[in-house]
Amino acid sequence: MKTDPITLHLGNRAPRRIYRLAATIASLLLVCTPASAVTFVVNSTADPGDGVLNALECTLREAINAANANPGLDVIQFAIAPGGAQTIQLLSALPSIADPAVIDGTTQPGFSAAPLIEIDGSIAGGAAFRITAGASTVRALSLNQFSGCGAALENGDGNLVATDVTTGSGVLLVPSAAAAMWTESR
Repeated sequence: MKTDPITLHLGNRAPRRIYRLAATIASLLLVCTPASAVTFVVNSTADPGDGVLNALECTLREAINAANANPGLDVIQFAIAPGGAQTIQLLSALPSIADPAVIDGTTQPGFSAAPLIEIDGSIAGGAAFRITAGASTVRALSLNQFSGCGAALENGDGNLVATDVTTGSGVLLVPSAAAAMWTESR
């Protein structure tokens, strides 16, 4: 009968010691691992919503607040029924993105190449997104009719805004390196 070489060399108590060591290492990894990313799915064009993040109604505002409350990079996706083009009419400025997040308009059902989610700022004014955290991404959204800029980048590095950023008249917004803010270019 062949015996396991590890058991033979380490004795009969070795398997228990190895399992205890493995369990200790695993528990340390759980404690030392940063908070895991959460995906929030916007399924309503309402603003501000009921303030409760749940599967029945998740607004963009609620998703940003929840992502800010969860440490680490989170993802905000869109699945507004019945799919296709949808407009979110903001009644006030969105909360700042204070913790890294990816806000991804490509996830709206029916997305092909052009943004399907329009964020209308004609009532809210100001900037569409104020990003104060680094390592954040906003992509494939149409940001329209804000009195300020499309996205204000404040503090933090590694932010990406890859979106159809236009005003109501179709003027493209471009970055201004001096102010680290998106400003109108005519």
